[in-house]
Amino acid sequence: PYFATDVRQGLGKCSTVAYLAIQILHHLGFDEVALFGMDLSVDGHFYEEDNPWPQTLHGNWDKGIEEPFRMLQRVCDQQGWRVWNCSPASCLDAAILPKVDPNIYLQQ
Repeated sequence: PYFATDVRQGLGKCSTVAYLAIQILHHLGFDEVALFGMDLSVDGHFYEEDNPWPQTLHGNWDKGIEEPFRMLQRVCDQQGWRVWNCSPASCLDAAILPKVDPNIYLQQ
């Protein structure tokens, strides 16, 4: 896995667009990011789809989600950045990406 600290060099891949967005936000100078709604479930979306694409998220969980987010956390630790998972129902373990209650985060 790869995490781009300079998006001019390309973006690291992951099975969720949130990973791409975090790389772009850090490139733009943000040193703290709070993720809301990143549940990473395969139960579909909160909006209706006429022809939904088949979900492949959990078929590639280790390499597509866990490994990239472990890399993200290592980069955050090295660079002094913070990324918080504010999604209570998130399937991503808090040992990989720290979770915080969204209400508590918003009160800060």
